[in-house]
Amino acid sequence: MRVSDCIVAGSWCLPDFLIYRDPDLASQILQITLPTSNVPDSLNWNMATDGVLTSKLAYSFLAGNGLKVHWHKLIWNTYTTPTRAFISWRFIHNKLPTDDNLRKGDALWCLSVAFADHRQKLLIIFF
Repeated sequence: MRVSDCIVAGSWCLPDFLIYRDPDLASQILQITLPTSNVPDSLNWNMATDGVLTSKLAYSFLAGNGLKVHWHKLIWNTYTTPTRAFISWRFIHNKLPTDDNLRKGDALWCLSVAFADHRQKLLIIFF
């Protein structure tokens, strides 16, 4: 539905389902003064100075500012190999394939083989 679908003969004509579902929104819409000349519909992003939505603005809006942590340079720097950075990231986000995480369904196949004393376990993961 477009805004132009709710305008008939220069005045608002809101659908009944909108009026019954959210009367406060309907009253706010009805208070908006319509232009007298035909203006094409356009999308305006309030967070942008020019009103144009870019993928960079959308990402920064959805991602937020994030948390400032003091340990990030210990893991993510030029000397860290990608493998260690990946393992560290998985550890921080509790995504390592441990027994508990595998029981939650994080792996396709999991086989846990118990040794004779039943205290040690060998975890074999098949991906």
